[in-house]
Amino acid sequence: MVDIANDQEATTRARWSLAITLMLFVAVSAVLVPLSALGDERMSVFDEPTHADWVWRIANGDLVIRGATIAPEILREWSCRQSAWGEFMYVPPCDSVPNDPVTYSAFGVNYNHFHAPLYYAITAAGALAVQWVAPVESFVNAARLVGVLWLAGAMAGVYAVARQLGVRRSTARAAGVLLGLLPLVLHTSSIVSNDAALGVVGAALVWVALRSVTARVPVLVRGCRRSGCRADQGGDVPGCGGCGADHGGVALVWRAPGPQRRRLLVAAMTLAVGFTLAQAAWLGVQTLRAPDGDYVDPVPGDVVTEGFPLGVIVSTALDTLPPTGDPVRRSIESPGVVVEVWHWVTDLVLLLVPVGLVATGAGAAVRLRQDVRLGRVRDLRWLGVPVGVSVVVSLMMGAVVLNLQHWMAKGSALSYIHPRYGLALAPVLVAGLAMLADRHRLTRRALWVVVGVGAVVMVGSLLV
Repeated sequence: MVDIANDQEATTRARWSLAITLMLFVAVSAVLVPLSALGDERMSVFDEPTHADWVWRIANGDLVIRGATIAPEILREWSCRQSAWGEFMYVPPCDSVPNDPVTYSAFGVNYNHFHAPLYYAITAAGALAVQWVAPVESFVNAARLVGVLWLAGAMAGVYAVARQLGVRRSTARAAGVLLGLLPLVLHTSSIVSNDAALGVVGAALVWVALRSVTARVPVLVRGCRRSGCRADQGGDVPGCGGCGADHGGVALVWRAPGPQRRRLLVAAMTLAVGFTLAQAAWLGVQTLRAPDGDYVDPVPGDVVTEGFPLGVIVSTALDTLPPTGDPVRRSIESPGVVVEVWHWVTDLVLLLVPVGLVATGAGAAVRLRQDVRLGRVRDLRWLGVPVGVSVVVSLMMGAVVLNLQHWMAKGSALSYIHPRYGLALAPVLVAGLAMLADRHRLTRRALWVVVGVGAVVMVGSLLV
């Protein structure tokens, strides 16, 4: 008989472990985000005034419309905070407000009207909650502090993806914390920007896709002798599959459920396609709400052609590799040499992760091809091949699709796509690093050492 008491005890331990993990991520995020969000008052180079305007309007029961100027309350904060653009963008001085929107850069127009409002609605609710429970007068600061939840959610996403890849809990925790220590990830989580939601959305999509491949159901198989199959052999014994239990000649074999796999895979594809269609639909809605044919975007792309700019769009395919790279970081964070080195090293490591995943996955796939085919394999290193290839292809195609969207929305293309637009795949890259490090005790310890060094570097830079 199955030991129900032991199963219940294991379930309780797993729940406590998950709760502790989530508390760890929230605690780390609650330290990092406020230090970053409140340490630099300037409006971020990543279009923060337009995103803050979105959040402000939704918090006050309104929606941004095409051609609308940024709300006076946000313009006031913009003037008093000044801008991380520095001399490249003019902002009237704080003591001159209220000002005419046209005196601001881009004429004070919210040129991000075509963004879907879901992130802004969630952040608006969070900002109002922050102002209700804490004495935060600045609405922008309140909205920035909601980034604590966005970053913690992205960390949890890394943990979930890593666990789905077969990574042990302690290594998956280290990977989750490491994500929050990446400078670009922390910065986008500490400002008002829908980039903060990319980590959560990307991790959710990857998790669903992985579930479609790694899900298993128990199947009772008779005729397997007790002496021929042990629970710790995990499919090494021919004819016994992966034995999770063996009671009186009945072996518990783990096989991939075909219908469930297909449902989950369809769900992952539906979410990915649905995101693109939702963006396109919202652009159509905004055009219908303000069908002004004379509207001219104040921040067009830097490449305007008479026809479809295919060459320019394709040439940007590699710009988001790696998604944590950031050539303008000197304007948004500490320019210290130590931070620069930390950023360069993490960029390089994450750039090499897909190569490592494919290399180790190819070797594992050769050794385990029969078990993989039969759906009874426990060693998930073979997943490195599809995961590594998918990450690279997704980053490249994502940049192309983004530039195509830009051309459709604004009639111009971009000669360069900023790496932050690939941040949706940062969680799976970090989870992939955990998968590579999880194989040996030395590399597991090395990962925790790297996390410790990163914590000292980032917290130290934020306190200076």
